[in-house]
Amino acid sequence: MRNADGTIDFASSNFNGTFDEEAIYEGTKNHERVSQILGYDGSEITARTDYTYSGRRLTKTSSYDVDGLTEAAKRAKGAGSLLTDGEQFFRGAAGREKVSYGTGYSDIDPGIRG
Repeated sequence: MRNADGTIDFASSNFNGTFDEEAIYEGTKNHERVSQILGYDGSEITARTDYTYSGRRLTKTSSYDVDGLTEAAKRAKGAGSLLTDGEQFFRGAAGREKVSYGTGYSDIDPGIRG
């Protein structure tokens, strides 16, 4: 069951089990593709992965921590803190993409020497 803004109405929904993720699709009928994956902790969105395409080809996924943002901001592409294993880049023809490389981030200052 959904609210008028498209969010899940947890109070009126009848779930059996644990609700962990929601996939958001974009595109026309029979040409849908994943736009975002929302990660939940209970009824709260805590993480989001955005999918980026060039034409029909998947080129990148970016994963974000969205704790502390408004409900609308949690769903906004590019909003939040990029996770440490935040980005994956893809190569290959549409429908046959494979991860080419990923990026990782940390809060370690490379200027500090022991």
